[in-house]
Amino acid sequence: MQDHSPPPAVATPDPTDLLPLRAAAKLIPSRRGGRPCAVSTLWRWSLTGSRGIKLRTWRLGATICTTAAALREFIERCSLQAAPSPTPAPFPNPVTSDLRQAEAQAVLAAAGIIRATDPVQAPTDSHGRRGRRKGCRS
Repeated sequence: MQDHSPPPAVATPDPTDLLPLRAAAKLIPSRRGGRPCAVSTLWRWSLTGSRGIKLRTWRLGATICTTAAALREFIERCSLQAAPSPTPAPFPNPVTSDLRQAEAQAVLAAAGIIRATDPVQAPTDSHGRRGRRKGCRS
């Protein structure tokens, strides 16, 4: 069960502890491909959150700020909620798929649903070609 309740109330931090989001983004380790964390990522975390958890921010004039402690708390709460992603299903083997299709045809033919001589045709496009071709959108 996810905890979407806000964190316990915390007093406004000392103004010397406040970091503009641009400076806070530099505290986060490099992300995909060695690129630094974007300021827009922290902005999104403060507005919509990640997995129901929002980064606490404070407005100082026209500048949106956070603290190192708020950033650390956000990361800890996200880490606690992170669940291991399920392993993707294996890519179907064409030989196995053809065997399963032949078995299904035999069962359908035995039940009288299709005729045993009806081959199942692969779907074709408007030009009679089977499967998707590189560069085609349909």
